[in-house]
Amino acid sequence: MKAGVEYLLNRELGNRYCEAANNALATARKTGDSELVVKALFEYARSGVNIGDEGRVTSALKEAQAMVGGCGPVTLPMVHYLKGYCQFFSYELGAAAKELDMMLSLLDERTKPWEASLAFTGYGGCKYGLCEFDRAAELFLKALELARKCGDDSRASIIASNLCATKQDHGDFLAAIEFGELSVSLGTRALNQPRLATAYCNLASAALLVGQKHRALDYLESAHKLSERQQSWGSTIEFFMGCASLALLMRDTSLALEMIKRMERTAWKKERAVPNAGLFDKLRVYRATQESGPESGVELATSARERYRDRHHLYYLDALACTAWLENLTLGQSTDVTTRELELFTSLGAAGKLATLVAQGFLAS
Repeated sequence: MKAGVEYLLNRELGNRYCEAANNALATARKTGDSELVVKALFEYARSGVNIGDEGRVTSALKEAQAMVGGCGPVTLPMVHYLKGYCQFFSYELGAAAKELDMMLSLLDERTKPWEASLAFTGYGGCKYGLCEFDRAAELFLKALELARKCGDDSRASIIASNLCATKQDHGDFLAAIEFGELSVSLGTRALNQPRLATAYCNLASAALLVGQKHRALDYLESAHKLSERQQSWGSTIEFFMGCASLALLMRDTSLALEMIKRMERTAWKKERAVPNAGLFDKLRVYRATQESGPESGVELATSARERYRDRHHLYYLDALACTAWLENLTLGQSTDVTTRELELFTSLGAAGKLATLVAQGFLAS
């Protein structure tokens, strides 16, 4: 219980949360109760995600793998969720999706609607990262339905924002706006929606892509006001990333660079814990290139491509676009290899992601 409270109160690097999670896990192990152990192990893994400690996450995954054979029907679904959670953090989306599918096969959503909503959301996140946009939307819609049945406006708002991003990257901008508006509507009436500023940024992005700049600026102003009230590390860095991305869409280089600078300063020593790592890497490449030259950007883009290749398709597309941009800056055109790889946008159905990168100046139309 204390570990969960520390997570909700986290504002800095999360050391208190890690300490609380350590104590909770030690206490749970002494009881020998597998249900308590898996709950504590999840808090242990989440504390690792919270500070970007891959070692904690890997340790939790190994212990969860060892628990599978000895768990009863009550505990087993959560073990699969824990495994998927750890694998998602490690960008192993295919493996994570299988675990969440297994969790759903063991759950009765009629008696466990909140847990099922959690699983559908995670499963949808995996499929979104794999650019299986239609399947991701189906899963998010199911998660949204269950969250609303539970009366959880905060979770429903977050899921609707996920749908906004999914539809945008797939290229259905009007649907993206529809879900973005639903997200902010649900989020503003929720007692606490910690990612509401991000929901406004997602909605602003979709509005810009259909030429609704005035509405986008209104949404951005709402996000800014929220960011001043929601002072957690996660909400702050997501706001800076969202603002930087929007600034690039508006071709406002000075604002983009200022937001990226704040983003990097906030993320210092905690880079691995940053949400939306693909966007984070893209923005770092942009600033490094603008301020230190293409050579600095090339190193970052190459590292990102190696990290996400065949694991996280959506993040890989961002890194690939950065590579094409840098090649055009240094060579005057993309290499044949990169040009062929750019066909991934078509084969993966990422028309909206392509349109966003074109609008931001990373790719030619």
